[in-house]
Amino acid sequence: MISNIGYSIAAAGFLVLLLLLFTVRSSGLVKKLLLFAVFTNLLWALQYNRWLIPEPTVQQYLTFDSLKQFSWILFLSAALYNQFSSLPKILSQKTTLLAGSLPIAAVLILWLTPLPLHWIYLIHTVVALILLLLLEILLRQSGEQRWAFKPLMLYLGAVSVFDFVTYANATMVTYLDVNYIAAKGYIYALMTPFLLIAVRRMEHWGIKIFISREIVLHSTLLTVAGIYLFVMAMVGYVIKYLGGSWDTTIQIVLIALSVVLLIALFLSSNIRNKLKVFISKNFFANQFDYREQWIELTNALATGDDNLQDVYRTALKGLANAVKYDRGLLCKVNKSHYDIVANLYAPEPDHLHDEVIQLAIQYCQQKPWLIDLHEFLINPENYAGMDMDLKLVNQCEYQFILPIY
Repeated sequence: MISNIGYSIAAAGFLVLLLLLFTVRSSGLVKKLLLFAVFTNLLWALQYNRWLIPEPTVQQYLTFDSLKQFSWILFLSAALYNQFSSLPKILSQKTTLLAGSLPIAAVLILWLTPLPLHWIYLIHTVVALILLLLLEILLRQSGEQRWAFKPLMLYLGAVSVFDFVTYANATMVTYLDVNYIAAKGYIYALMTPFLLIAVRRMEHWGIKIFISREIVLHSTLLTVAGIYLFVMAMVGYVIKYLGGSWDTTIQIVLIALSVVLLIALFLSSNIRNKLKVFISKNFFANQFDYREQWIELTNALATGDDNLQDVYRTALKGLANAVKYDRGLLCKVNKSHYDIVANLYAPEPDHLHDEVIQLAIQYCQQKPWLIDLHEFLINPENYAGMDMDLKLVNQCEYQFILPIY
């Protein structure tokens, strides 16, 4: 039961990555090798799942493990020589012939000869070592591209080490320990995000995957919900294992609490916005989803009327929606003063806010930068030359001042 959850999560991760690879426009060999590797990993995770295959055999385990190992040997052999021009050239390399022949031999021996299984386990142990050796060679010769290869090293390194331990133990005791098999799904599930990051960094091979922040946000929320439900299930399992039992009242309270927390997590715009900012800052190279926001802004501007005031208001509304704000002012500067040409649910500037706007205009005439007043309070040195009192800014309700030319 517990092992099925791990393999299901791993299979879901491989399926998502497989679908993302299908969106890559490049049709080169590197894409095909990656598709083959990810597809074999997906099949491997599915056949370990007893919800789908109630009584899998050891032969099935070993066959799909061999297929998975062969796919990564093929990819790493091509990467070592940066040879993605033709498949026959990759297959004719000595590295591919020597390393790739072992998992193929394991399958043939398994199904065609009566050789004891511990010899098959030994072959898989050697293959895991070969994968680690190929990774070490690839890391040494990667040079300036080491940053792009590191996530791949982490993924294949971790799973290969676990495979080595699993099959080394099986070689000694002559059987596969079910505890290792149960844990393997969770190991792969935990390491799958590194494989996704690795594929995103393979731009030098023409692999460019666009992952929307909205997809990452919803995936993160679902992951958090899954972790929460998993923790609740583990608590129940531990209580049952220790000989205890759930009281009906406690069950109802915990279920109600779970539902409330999950609803709050999915419906709270504050939590979602903070999480989205955190994801954008830490997991994306660019800090703004320009493609999506540009489309939204273009659609908003297209709905405007011919009246000049409506055009101003439509433009202000489009900009505000792009940064998830519901209030704002659009001001037109005329030499020494400004006129408010559009107002989106914002109060008229009083003396304090008028002074802030005037000082911001003076600064923007010298440096046409976006002004984040919250950042100015924390790091005023980032706005050298802006003569604005911190006490004045602290009382101001504005956050962003954006010059438009």
